[in-house]
Amino acid sequence: MIFEIRNAGFVNRGAFLMLLSVVAECRSRHDDCVISMVPSGPSGHQPFHLLAKAGFFPRIGVERFGGLLNGFGAFIPEQLRRRYGLILEDEVQVVFDAAGFAYGDPWPESNLRSLAVAARRAAKRDAKFFLLPQSFGRFSSRTSRSLIKSIAESATWIYPRDATSLNNLSEVLGAYPRMSVVPDFTSLLPAVIPADAERFKNVVAIIPNAKMIERTDEATKKNYLPFLAAAIRSIKLVGLDPCIFIHEGSDDKYVAARLSHLAPDTPVIDEPNPVALKGILGSCYACIGSRYHGLVSCLSQGVPSLATAWSSKYESLLQSYGIQDGLLELTHPDTAIGRIERWLQHDLGDHGLRESLLSHALSEQQQTRAMWQQIFGSQP
Repeated sequence: MIFEIRNAGFVNRGAFLMLLSVVAECRSRHDDCVISMVPSGPSGHQPFHLLAKAGFFPRIGVERFGGLLNGFGAFIPEQLRRRYGLILEDEVQVVFDAAGFAYGDPWPESNLRSLAVAARRAAKRDAKFFLLPQSFGRFSSRTSRSLIKSIAESATWIYPRDATSLNNLSEVLGAYPRMSVVPDFTSLLPAVIPADAERFKNVVAIIPNAKMIERTDEATKKNYLPFLAAAIRSIKLVGLDPCIFIHEGSDDKYVAARLSHLAPDTPVIDEPNPVALKGILGSCYACIGSRYHGLVSCLSQGVPSLATAWSSKYESLLQSYGIQDGLLELTHPDTAIGRIERWLQHDLGDHGLRESLLSHALSEQQQTRAMWQQIFGSQP
């Protein structure tokens, strides 16, 4: 079997978690399968040298110009293609799109155009095309509505990962028969537990996100870093250890550096291996997070968490773990800090809280396993 993975890469750790999750499921069922990806440019999320290093097979082609350039690879002799591990589009039997959140508002329509081209070309050659669990924004323009309809016509199955995404799709697609809600699928990926896990037993993880400054209202942008600094002070006051975690790239590092200036002497952890980072987060006492997959890594391992949000996917995630009041509204920072103080002083002492999270995590994992069974059960 030859599988292709779209929109998951190596630089963004959340995307890397999704990539590793898909690979693990493919290889658990087809241990001799080939995993292909279209290389990005050298500064992109999946450059050629990282694909080769990780054992992936580069797929020849691009999706510009309606995918017309993808056929040029056929002019390369097969013996030469095999020598360099190059895959043609026509050789791919199953395509997985693992975008996370890239379609619908507020994202550009070019994302949907690229997806529509890929889905249409897969359908034309009778390849399976799955949109793995991800969030979808509203399709507010005539063009975006037309594009998602085209994608739905070609896709084998669409998996929105929350009710809001389902509603956004259903507004355009109606009672689309090949669509079902399945939660984020990275919860199944085992973490690497750190040898010094005991070191993190009193740590409250702070996971910043540059999008909280880039994609929120003016009040939230202004309050975000002072709020996190105040949260760190509250954590210290109850005798716990705050620690700043870098979950993504350079933008988050910059935000973390600014936060460190406001909250000096707060340790910063920048672990590049996403499964090792997941293991560290799972060893923490609690989390205040702004990164979606950082929160998934915590919640799925029973680590109590509160969140700030720049999109609706955070509220949906918290609700899926039975947390109804875990979203921190930063337009009223004093209220948010009061919520954190109650959480630190009272809620975290409830032993049933962690048991509840693990119970919800088990349900999430069961839904994900059922999805993979559905996907691989449809393979020829």
